[in-house]
Amino acid sequence: MLKVIAQIFIANEADADAVLALYQQLADESRKEDGCHQYDIYQNNADPTHLVVDELWESEAHLMAHTKTTHYTTIGPQAGTYACPNRKKLIQLFTQRI
Repeated sequence: MLKVIAQIFIANEADADAVLALYQQLADESRKEDGCHQYDIYQNNADPTHLVVDELWESEAHLMAHTKTTHYTTIGPQAGTYACPNRKKLIQLFTQRI
């Protein structure tokens, strides 16, 4: 199993709902993919411009296939237009060991 934790920072708080709507579409489609066990979006209670995407994939091959899907290659860049230029998106991968 491969866990993906991505932190995303939105430039303007006023755009948070629009970004969440895009990520809702991405999550809905991603959950239908083979090998996707979890795809959840969290919003920081203290900072609504801070999102965390929590994914769980069967394998790295499943994750790589996900990055080639139409919904990933279209919705991801759309959401990226709202990103904060001063805060880099952080993506971390973890492999389940126990």
